[in-house]
Amino acid sequence: MNRVCEEHLSLDLARIDLRPGATRRLPRIHAHDLEWQPHAFGGYVRGYGLRWVSAAYACNGDTVRVSVSEGAKDRTVHRSTHVLSLIEAPNVVGGTRTWFDCPCCRRYARVMFYRGGSFRCRTCANLKHRSTVTFKTQRKEARVAEISRALAGSGKMFDPLPIGRPKYMRKAREAALRAEHARLRKDLGMTSTPPAHTPAPGVTANMIKVARLLGWEG
Repeated sequence: MNRVCEEHLSLDLARIDLRPGATRRLPRIHAHDLEWQPHAFGGYVRGYGLRWVSAAYACNGDTVRVSVSEGAKDRTVHRSTHVLSLIEAPNVVGGTRTWFDCPCCRRYARVMFYRGGSFRCRTCANLKHRSTVTFKTQRKEARVAEISRALAGSGKMFDPLPIGRPKYMRKAREAALRAEHARLRKDLGMTSTPPAHTPAPGVTANMIKVARLLGWEG
């Protein structure tokens, strides 16, 4: 899945601060690349290699300076600096809009992706959205696991959701996640709802999550 947009460092104009002098750090991206790796008995086999990329950017008016730290397969860290140009172009509904100037194709782009040691638009980087390379059922299963982890659950599709609301989560948010979880399970054909795990009195959802991480709960 090393050609998926979601597994690459991206710089989105809709999410960054374009004020002159503004500096921010982008969230670190972890991904597994399917590649040829040397085997212990000789030859090569297809295996997954872990990589990570983190970056911080600073806006200087008409340019964005990005400092990238990239973890290689041999556990070394490579650091580089990139300067991306900004262009003011007329908008269809009036006024102007800011775009990135792709250094490869010189076209306007709202999002730039880091791949192969440089920032490029999605077309030049040859990247695809995850929804175009996965089945709808796979995306629903991944969403079920994501909701389970958000509610301090195990993250497994067949495990019940824990009783209780995670810390700092609003009641409306919890209700929406539980409703979405039930709807996705129904769409996947999991009509029978497993019995909910009832914790002991005084045990919160965060305590259950810590116990599972430490292996204290079976």
